[in-house]
Amino acid sequence: MRVILQLSVYAFVTVVALAGVPDPNVCVPLPYLPGTINGNSNGAPCSPWYMYKSVNTTGCISTKDQQGPWCATTQDYDKDKKWGNCAGTTGGNGNGAPCVFPFKFQDDMINQCIFSGPPQPGAWCSTTADFDKDQKWGLCPDVGQNLPTLPDKFQAKINWQNTLTKSSLYLEEYYDKVNDFASMTTMGLSATGKKTTTITSFKTKEVFKVYEDGEMCVVSPLDPTNDVAFPFKVLNGSDFIMSAGDSLKFGKDYQEVYLGKDTVNGVAVNHWTACVFRPEMGDATLNIEYYWSDPDSWSTASGMSTVPVQAVITGKRTDAFGQPATVSQIYDFAFFSDELPDGASEKVFQTPRGYVCDGRKNEKKLPKVPDRFSFRSEQISESAGTVQNIDEWYDFNAKLFRMDFIPQGQLIYQGFGNRPLSTVHDFYTGTAYVMDRYYGNCTVMPIPDGGVDTVNNGAANYTQIRDPMQFFDFSGETYYYEGTGSARHIGADIYSSRRTDWDGIMSIWEWYFSKDGWTLEDGLRPEYNEPIRLVVRIPATMPGGQDDVSVLNIFNFDDSPMDYSAFDVSLCYRDLPQRTFRFVIVGDKSYVEGNWFAFKYLVLNAIEDFTGLRPIRTQDVSVEIDPNSHLIFFTFTMLDVSPLTGIPGAEFVPQTPNEVPLNVAASKLIATINSNNMSILMTKDDFSTTTMLQAMPGEIYESVKFDNGTVVFIKAGSSTPVTPPSTNSPHSGPSKYILSQ
Repeated sequence: MRVILQLSVYAFVTVVALAGVPDPNVCVPLPYLPGTINGNSNGAPCSPWYMYKSVNTTGCISTKDQQGPWCATTQDYDKDKKWGNCAGTTGGNGNGAPCVFPFKFQDDMINQCIFSGPPQPGAWCSTTADFDKDQKWGLCPDVGQNLPTLPDKFQAKINWQNTLTKSSLYLEEYYDKVNDFASMTTMGLSATGKKTTTITSFKTKEVFKVYEDGEMCVVSPLDPTNDVAFPFKVLNGSDFIMSAGDSLKFGKDYQEVYLGKDTVNGVAVNHWTACVFRPEMGDATLNIEYYWSDPDSWSTASGMSTVPVQAVITGKRTDAFGQPATVSQIYDFAFFSDELPDGASEKVFQTPRGYVCDGRKNEKKLPKVPDRFSFRSEQISESAGTVQNIDEWYDFNAKLFRMDFIPQGQLIYQGFGNRPLSTVHDFYTGTAYVMDRYYGNCTVMPIPDGGVDTVNNGAANYTQIRDPMQFFDFSGETYYYEGTGSARHIGADIYSSRRTDWDGIMSIWEWYFSKDGWTLEDGLRPEYNEPIRLVVRIPATMPGGQDDVSVLNIFNFDDSPMDYSAFDVSLCYRDLPQRTFRFVIVGDKSYVEGNWFAFKYLVLNAIEDFTGLRPIRTQDVSVEIDPNSHLIFFTFTMLDVSPLTGIPGAEFVPQTPNEVPLNVAASKLIATINSNNMSILMTKDDFSTTTMLQAMPGEIYESVKFDNGTVVFIKAGSSTPVTPPSTNSPHSGPSKYILSQ
């Protein structure tokens, strides 16, 4: 990154020499002269010019009046008689001799310290009258007061005044050289009482201009030739505003000359001046007066030894219409500190929330969305003053979705009252199971369109499950990485998008994902880069109106392997065919104890592989372990095909899904176990060892309910009631892992 605020002297003078020279009708660069020793001026610097024997004189001179090279320290030696000897040089080959002015260099007579030529680096002078002949030189001593230099980071609060138009603006500026950011917020620049914020990212070489009055953000590339920290802004085709970093741009950048002590706004200050030519500002010739607090007689609010108090800029330039314009500005610094406010990286160096900077460079991609997950959401409508909590489960590969909620404002389920509902959508068959947990009843219907989980495929005219990107409304939208922030006190990466397809109006979407370094213990394993918040903002359409803001907070986001008991729809099959089986598995039960979820998950996967039964059709699972043997008892219920399967022309229902009939699935299970073909590979929790568990042939039983209500078990394939193997010590572990329903 190029140095923004503190170019070397030689680099700056080279730029000026190539760009042009100041207009002499505005100001003339003062000679760069050394300080003094001896004399009667207490070490004051040479005056840039002074009257000596009624002649306007510059530089150090040698006369009979004083011993050795000397200069006046006021502008009228004839009157004041203030003088000092020119201080000696350092370095070079002049052995500490003082500068001799004028001296001959490349056939020109030089009357000040210079920055170009063979002797390098820094300002230098000849220690004899003829450098071309003698080649004797040294580095010039300090010129009066040491010039303050801008820190690598700072904040400034400024009142800017245009004395020609009798107008003022309020500016806040922040600069961070280490992290390559700068920011300037201006109150009243584009509209009275409105903010305009300019943020410069040197890292991405972009400039972001955010206009509060137009609620817009404009992105432009950073000019690689611009040596200032912030861009300037043209006002009304004639005025312009420098940043504090530019208006204070010195530390030998502008060849400033120290003019002594003064008082500004009641503050004791040191005073410098500079004459500057800036071609990129409309060939501007500017006379800049700098005032910094005097560290010897003034203490500052920020604790810095010295701070800027005022900068006065006058001059001429060519405006945006090619017309000559006069410059007359005052920058009064109300506060200046070399410390940035807490959270500056998020508060001042990032574009404000609620704005989308279309076309900006994306420093980070959206996190990958998993194919399965569950979470609880808190939906807040600020305009309506409502809060709604919803639980959701989603499995794209299984084509299943569940949502538990109270249908407040949910048009697709408005006919079900305001009681808690649990809805399961089976997209394989197009079936929606709507369960009223309060009354214990169930309604089976086609999946309605317009849900958070649905998308209409158009051509076939039925509803499909959204893929993971569609589920979070990422598909087809451009999301820009805005930076970092926090949500619910969790560090977050923030992505934003401007959308016009949501309810047919323009809206701004901001997604928050937990950022690197944060671990969320929400499931069976640690979770990283999880979605934690969505903010949807609809800008106000009327002046002075309030934006319509909705917030979705996401809790307990879990992308662990799905527990399919979440999709239990057995309540809807009380009067429909179903079959309940118990079979025996033998093996090292230590692999099951403490790993119940994995065991259940693997057994159900094996049942699906052998029978073709989808997870929604295997419910009411329970597991028992015989404490006196290696026997494990697995009980579950098979549900019949969807009640809607095969309904001709049913809206949103795919036609003739390939569902395995209940009795066919039961026969496949019995045959698989009795032929000794069901094996379960289990792994220890620490993944150190594995073992094979085996379903015992001949040990599969089915529950049968007689007309009188009696329930008995029969050996599968038989009609004779039997007492199946069991234990009186059923496992009573967490219901999350073992569900006996």
